[in-house]
Amino acid sequence: MGSNSRQSGRAIGRIADHRIDQVINHVIGPDGGILSWDDLPSPNIKRWVPRRKAEVVAAVSGGMLSQFDACARYAISNEEFYSWIRAYERHGLLGLQAGRTRRRAQTAESEPDPEVDFRN
Repeated sequence: MGSNSRQSGRAIGRIADHRIDQVINHVIGPDGGILSWDDLPSPNIKRWVPRRKAEVVAAVSGGMLSQFDACARYAISNEEFYSWIRAYERHGLLGLQAGRTRRRAQTAESEPDPEVDFRN
C-alpha cells in the first residue's frame, strides 16, 4: 500500500472472495455538494462548528475516511464521534451545536428515547 497519505481513504470489501481495494476521493457533503480531501477540516482544528463536524461525518459515512482514522486525525474519542453521528441523524446541523449536544445529554436520562418502544 505504500506511504500514501490518503491511504486511510481506502474502502476494502469482499465480494465472492475477490478483494476490492478502492480509493474514495470524494463524497457528497452535508450541503449536497462534492466533498473532497482538500475540503476536510484541518487536523489541527481547534474550533468545531457544526458544518465541520458534518463534513467529517459525511466523509466517514461515504467511506472516504474510516471512523478510526477520523478519530485519530482529529484527536477525538469514538464516543464523541458517535455523538456527532447521532446528533446529525436526529437533528441535522442544529444538532451538532456544542451547547445543544450537552443539554440533550443532560436531559436524555430523564426523557425516553423516541426510538425505543416501551409497550412490551
